[in-house]
Amino acid sequence: MLKIVATLLNIGALAVLIALYTVTVRINKALGVLHQNESMWSYPRMVLTFFIEAAIILISPVPYFDRESTFPTYVGNDPDTGLEVSIDGTRSYDSMIMIAMTARLYILVRLVKVLTFSSRSSYILGKLNNVNVEDIFFFVRSTFAQKPFIMLACLFGALLVWGGYVFRMCEIPVCHFDDTRKDDFEGSFYLVFIAVSTVGFGDISPITTCGRMVVIVVTAVGMILVALLIAAVQSQLTMNRSERNVTHFAYKERQSQKLQDKAARLIQAIFRAKKRTNNHLTNKDWTRITQRVRAFRSARQAFTAYFSNNRGGMPGNDELWKALMAVQITLEQRESGLDEIGALTPSLVERVTNMELVMSEMAESLVRMEKKLDGIDVDKKGGRKGKVVIGKGRRNHDEGGGKGKGGDEEGE
Repeated sequence: MLKIVATLLNIGALAVLIALYTVTVRINKALGVLHQNESMWSYPRMVLTFFIEAAIILISPVPYFDRESTFPTYVGNDPDTGLEVSIDGTRSYDSMIMIAMTARLYILVRLVKVLTFSSRSSYILGKLNNVNVEDIFFFVRSTFAQKPFIMLACLFGALLVWGGYVFRMCEIPVCHFDDTRKDDFEGSFYLVFIAVSTVGFGDISPITTCGRMVVIVVTAVGMILVALLIAAVQSQLTMNRSERNVTHFAYKERQSQKLQDKAARLIQAIFRAKKRTNNHLTNKDWTRITQRVRAFRSARQAFTAYFSNNRGGMPGNDELWKALMAVQITLEQRESGLDEIGALTPSLVERVTNMELVMSEMAESLVRMEKKLDGIDVDKKGGRKGKVVIGKGRRNHDEGGGKGKGGDEEGE
């Protein structure tokens, strides 16, 4: 009874397919793609596609046709006796036809494509850009570009169902022979999932030639799906230009603040040592300053490693950074073998003195800038008042001139 219902549904689907192609030809004639005297049979590609889709729809178990086929399935050794055993598998034609019916997934993809690119604007835009919107591969690529994870989930689910069913049909005769191998979908789906993920635990393995071929196909497709999944994840994690700029700015600010903090700590350690020891540094002072220099050096290296232009990325005054670099070089020379503190102390004090002068000049420049700004504000206020007075003078001058002109006219 189910075969009869399935056959009637297949006939209805074939009628819908014929109507679809008829409407497609009429639309193409209305759009001017086809001439009025042409038909579908004038285009071999359209005819080939129609026959392929019709054959896919007509794949179905035939009613009142129940036959089985027997052929060698497994040749191996009996686990109990150790003798070579040949197992002849018996399968019905209906099971083989049901395996071939999985090709109907193409019809599902075809239906979704028609619903997606059925508008006239999509067709015209494709023609203008030399893109065939009716191509099934174009639809697959565009769908994967828009919704990659949904596309991969659908492909993985279809492969899991198809591979599990086919593997079970291939291994049924062996399951009947060996009681340790269960005839269930759970083990088949488990094996297919492991094969698709390219892991392969080995606890379940195919024995029949048919099962091994299924595992080979599933593993090959699984490698492609894993590669596509990696590409999809990589595309989702890739930042656009705005995101990269924001990340770059945030990292630069963080490293700049860290570098300035290490530099301030280094200067603080040098000043404290100078005031406490009166320009005679002890080993303890050298150790503290060396630690601060190393911290400053580490922060500077992290900063310059991220930015290719060193001076362009350095915040603050260039003379101050040069003085800090000189202190660092002096300490590096000391670490390399010059252990006489008395010989190095004058040079270090000189460097610190230069840093004091630089900082004093910076403070004086800031004071001068503040005075200039105050003077500009005062000049602006005075300028506004002067403009008003000048305006009044001009008005008085104009009035006086007018009166004088009028007096001249009266005198005349």
